[in-house]
Amino acid sequence: MIRSSRTFWYRSNSGFTLIELMLVLSILATILGGTVTLVSLIRRSGDRADQDFQIRQEFRRFAGDLRRDVRQANNLTLDVRNSKLVLEDAEQSIEYRFVSPTTVTRVLSSDSSSLARDQYGLGRDFDVTLQTLDDGQTIQWTFKDREKNGVPIQIVATLGSQP
Repeated sequence: MIRSSRTFWYRSNSGFTLIELMLVLSILATILGGTVTLVSLIRRSGDRADQDFQIRQEFRRFAGDLRRDVRQANNLTLDVRNSKLVLEDAEQSIEYRFVSPTTVTRVLSSDSSSLARDQYGLGRDFDVTLQTLDDGQTIQWTFKDREKNGVPIQIVATLGSQP
């Protein structure tokens, strides 16, 4: 019997060729790369949403404290150049001041001694406008985000007003 030399070139059914393995590996690498990129994008988006939530919470806390303090004060002094607000009543004074572009401090003092200090981390760099309205009875703080061109945040409070 004469055997043909072509029988050695036929593929056996027991395995895959190197080209088939390389093709499958390159497809898997592409899918895995896309998945890793997508997961990274989702994580960054979640981190940004969490940071925005924290900033909103800090603004709510700041606005609540400011409104309460202004409502309870008898007198207010505004220093627009230094972004400083001083609220006074018969027993104590409260000073709000920007110490950095992202941080406001609140200092409660009585008879030149500091009783309490609080900080509000606003998280971003804002253009801040502090002004009085209604013959000095109402203050308005306006915060405009430098990174986003959205609607500015305004906090308005009036001396002796009820919530």
